[in-house]
Amino acid sequence: MSTAFEKPTKQRDHAKLLELAVQMITKAIGADGLGAALAADKVFKAAIGKDTDSQANRNWVWITQTLAEATRAVLQHPRLHCVLTETELSPRITTLIQTVPDRGTIEPVHLNNPSAHPAFAEARNMIAGIARTASPEHPFDDKVIEQKFFSLLMTAGATVVARHPDYFNGLNLALSSPTQEPQKRELAHARHARFISKGFVSDPIFTTDLDETVSLSEVYLHLRCFWHRRQIDEDGKISITSHVDDLHKTTKDWLLHGEDGLRVIGGGPGSGKSSFARAFAHQILQDNSHRVIFVELQHLTFNADLFQALGTYVQYRNSAVGDGSAGFYDNPLSWAADDQTPVLLVFDGLDELSAQDTEARTLTKNFVDSVSSLLSMQRSSGRDIKAMILGRSSACQAALSSSDQGKLLHVAPIKTMSDADFRLDVVEQDHGHGPEGRKDITWHVDDPQNLSELDQRPDYWRRWQKAKGLPAEDVPDSVTHEDMAELNVEPLLLHLLLISDFATTRWREAANNRNYVYEDILTKIYDRNATKPPMNKTDLSCDDFFRLMECLSLSAWRGGGRTGDEKSFGKLRKAYRVGKDWRRVIDLPIAHLENIALHIHTRLDSERVGFSFIHKSFGEYLAGRAVFRTALYLVDRLSGDDEPADAAGKWAELFAFAPLSRPILRFLTDEARRFEHPDEMRGTVDALTEVFNYTLRNGFPMDVMSTPDVRYRDLEDRQSNAESTLVSTLSVLAQAIPLPKGQTGITGAQRVLPKWDTQHSAANLFERIQPNGQRGAPLVCARFDFSNTEISGANFFNINFEGSSFEDADLGSIYVFDCSFTDSNLRNANVSSAFLAACEYSKADFEGAVLVFADLRGETLRDTNLSGVMLENTLLEATDLRTVRGITEAQLNVANGDRSTQLPSYIDTSKIPWIDK
Repeated sequence: MSTAFEKPTKQRDHAKLLELAVQMITKAIGADGLGAALAADKVFKAAIGKDTDSQANRNWVWITQTLAEATRAVLQHPRLHCVLTETELSPRITTLIQTVPDRGTIEPVHLNNPSAHPAFAEARNMIAGIARTASPEHPFDDKVIEQKFFSLLMTAGATVVARHPDYFNGLNLALSSPTQEPQKRELAHARHARFISKGFVSDPIFTTDLDETVSLSEVYLHLRCFWHRRQIDEDGKISITSHVDDLHKTTKDWLLHGEDGLRVIGGGPGSGKSSFARAFAHQILQDNSHRVIFVELQHLTFNADLFQALGTYVQYRNSAVGDGSAGFYDNPLSWAADDQTPVLLVFDGLDELSAQDTEARTLTKNFVDSVSSLLSMQRSSGRDIKAMILGRSSACQAALSSSDQGKLLHVAPIKTMSDADFRLDVVEQDHGHGPEGRKDITWHVDDPQNLSELDQRPDYWRRWQKAKGLPAEDVPDSVTHEDMAELNVEPLLLHLLLISDFATTRWREAANNRNYVYEDILTKIYDRNATKPPMNKTDLSCDDFFRLMECLSLSAWRGGGRTGDEKSFGKLRKAYRVGKDWRRVIDLPIAHLENIALHIHTRLDSERVGFSFIHKSFGEYLAGRAVFRTALYLVDRLSGDDEPADAAGKWAELFAFAPLSRPILRFLTDEARRFEHPDEMRGTVDALTEVFNYTLRNGFPMDVMSTPDVRYRDLEDRQSNAESTLVSTLSVLAQAIPLPKGQTGITGAQRVLPKWDTQHSAANLFERIQPNGQRGAPLVCARFDFSNTEISGANFFNINFEGSSFEDADLGSIYVFDCSFTDSNLRNANVSSAFLAACEYSKADFEGAVLVFADLRGETLRDTNLSGVMLENTLLEATDLRTVRGITEAQLNVANGDRSTQLPSYIDTSKIPWIDK
């Protein structure tokens, strides 16, 4: 059975069609991917018949488009270097396109193998001559060019169908025959390629403007990267070299020439990882060198069998209509035996596996191991396959063994890089290795192109101005000023700054506090929707809108980045009754999950029952805002009829179901810093401390945390979540208490003052939050009063104790790693036999403290008071004591140090017996 093709009886503009086809090809050769993609769409529109639109007409359009697409792919081959200008090349390509006959038939075999169709025969005879003229020194002979052209026709035919699946539905039906399996696979790959490229070339970038057309490709910055090489000499000393290069170039060199199959791309939230993933995948597709399978991990249900999980993912995400497809009708890795084209797997969004650092490290390691196993299995069967994983630097680094650290590429910030940027992602000592892991480290930077000296931020400003069609203006101070470092060193945050009201004259209002920018953008979204249905039919205020958005964020927080279904969201919406008139708000039709999600940039989850924030930072900002709003609301209720037990119940009802993440904590901190009434913060802290005191004695109410089939361990976790969130919130509020003019140190007037019922109450608190010394959720205990408490033998990991008081406390034999004691009061505390590693002690006061047998090796005690401190057998090797106050030769004589110990200038080193050891 055959099907006819026929040129439309009245084509819109045949000359224009040829002109656009030529333009698409020449722009692609000139590496203008965006121009080529836009031209391809114009070619399609020019080819469609105006008066006739039969299936035969559509078949003719398919042949024409396929020829143009295959010609583009041949001439864009990286080993062909075109020396002709567009004007010189155009006549030759025009002649080639004109070889398509006006009418004919298409046999089933042609759908499987377009190269066999006679419509392409004349083009086959011409393509080698065009390629030779375009690139006189090309490394291929004519037969190779012809073969490449014919092999690309199949991919081109599928690509054309994938771009406009509804228009070519007749061909889709023809391809459904079992005898057309190879073509079906090509079509599936082409539709998936269209999905990838669409996200980079066509989809509008995030904005508050509904009519936005600027795409990622128009503003995309080619990011830099760095990776570390570590060497250990015979003396055990470590030398680390940080290598700097272009991220695209480095990754492409690995893809084309690297022997190992895995690269991990690490960076922080908003660093540009996902943008790079889209851009790089699009680039590789344009090169026609690899199949690309792009996996968005927030939609992947990960289990031990990654091959099976991937198959489930691609089939669930498969779509036969629309502009491209995120999935496939079958697992494309199962086609290995019949497909010799190399494959690149891109796993984007490793952050989505878990929002918690501890759990993320475990899940990341398991996932990286699973990907490595999958690659080994595929490669052992002869398939050329590689994988790229993108995720948080800290989690990625922890997931790789020391011998595999070279596989980790760190995304560099877009500012000029400093030594601190290179060292940020290097863990010098694991807390489990003990003091023997402490070694001197020598740092080097290998940057032959001086890329680290580039500041890419002005370039982003100019790209944005050009893309928006705005007149060229000088780069605003906010784009590069160090006071705006919270907002201008990462692509996403810089973009948010530019679309807010704080990019130019008002930038100092937002300096060092991102929350002003986030609030401004969400307010703009409200204003945009307030005049449109369905919001214009309600009396929803801007504050009501924010409360509903905060409720959405709490649901996503509970779900690890994903909201629940309408039923679970309804329960949470009812629980989040903070502020007046909440019943009226949640009864509005707009308060339903889907309606709320549609008003901000979210995407439907793979289960199609909930949503996730496309830009996670918006959900994290709103969650931090929700915690702060709840704290103020409960304090206000406590001044009325509510008791601390009521407030504890409300707190657990909202915050017991997920641990507090570091980004949410940061947004919470910034929200407290911009509180309009700082003079009232002392009373707020005192009132909320009463709730904390109640929970110390009684715990949180069990009924509000129970769910069907809940396990006892779940309740333990929920107690811990609620308690750690309350502790951190109290600390954040206390830090917002302003210091009186002229006061420099922290006193009880600026601290949280709990009622520790017993000496062991504080120790019990830490054991609940960090059981058995395990790393848990990020914890802030800054400005807490632990005076006279008994906390001996406790384990502290990554806790902020800035401005806290441990006066007269027993801290004997504690194990401390990566904590901050800046401005802390440890006067007369017992810190004997303590292990204190990787901590910050700036301006800490240890006057009269007992540090006998304490381990302070390698620490820096910056501007620390050590007056009267007992230092018998204290370990001080490689410790920096240059700026400490109050230390004497007598104290140092009984300590243990060596020549690497750095002493204050007022110490007579000739009186220190161990100084030359």
